[in-house]
Amino acid sequence: MLGPEKFSLSLNRLKKSGNAGFLKFFAIFMINIHVDMGYTTHVMWRLPAGKVGIVYDTAMAGAFFFNVTLHGYGGHGSRPDMAKSPIEAFISIQNELRAYRMRAGAPEQSLTYSVGCGNAGSNANIIPSELSFAGTMRCTDNENGKAFRSFFLRTCTRIAEEYGCTAEFTEDQYITVTFNNKELVDMARRAVVTQLGEKALDADCPMWMASETFAALQNIYPSVLFFTGIKSDKVGSGAPNHTPELDLDEDGLEAGVGAALAYILTGLEEKPATPSFKAENLDTVLALLDAKHLSE
Repeated sequence: MLGPEKFSLSLNRLKKSGNAGFLKFFAIFMINIHVDMGYTTHVMWRLPAGKVGIVYDTAMAGAFFFNVTLHGYGGHGSRPDMAKSPIEAFISIQNELRAYRMRAGAPEQSLTYSVGCGNAGSNANIIPSELSFAGTMRCTDNENGKAFRSFFLRTCTRIAEEYGCTAEFTEDQYITVTFNNKELVDMARRAVVTQLGEKALDADCPMWMASETFAALQNIYPSVLFFTGIKSDKVGSGAPNHTPELDLDEDGLEAGVGAALAYILTGLEEKPATPSFKAENLDTVLALLDAKHLSE
């Protein structure tokens, strides 16, 4: 556990990155409040409204968020020999990362990687001096995810140098896999069926490759993440998250609230033991959330 003095130090460092509010939340819980069990829910676009999904083990993927600026030396497009092109460095970085992803883990351990945005140059005949790109990696195994992060940082730095450029990491954040506690999943499923009926529980709901910062809390306290269904033919909802067509059946939120109340009330009554839970060191969790700033 992180003592108040060390926590305050981490908090001051992380103010630079915009995570101070998130850490203040942790500070309140770690120093002032005893927590028996945690809970959250996330809407699930492919789950029918009126149902909740409660997954054993891995519920949502781990994620590595990155934002990188490659600094080179610009020049005229007719003389690439006189420039240090960050575009050429980026192409080589991408090729190596794609190749690494294919060998990053066993087939049953999913790992995906994508670049969501990039920016470089403004004219066809001018080699830019800078290129920035940002994206995410998602994984179902934390060791694979952390290994990818290490490879990513090393590869960007090394290849940038090979092309006469430098790599600046303006975002470097790892969110662990959202892993539901077994004993609490048992209790949660039983509570939902008892209070809302068998039809309210989708016992076969799969995990989701999206990610959730609630995973940080799950590293410290035994917890469960539910999925709340919002798909409905009646209102035309069911498009994936982060698409222009995303919509929800608000009636599905009633099941989500009912499931939360069933979980909380049952937990207060039963006070379940969670022998399978093993807490992580808080300093380690915070370091992953903002490794760049904690290493300063």
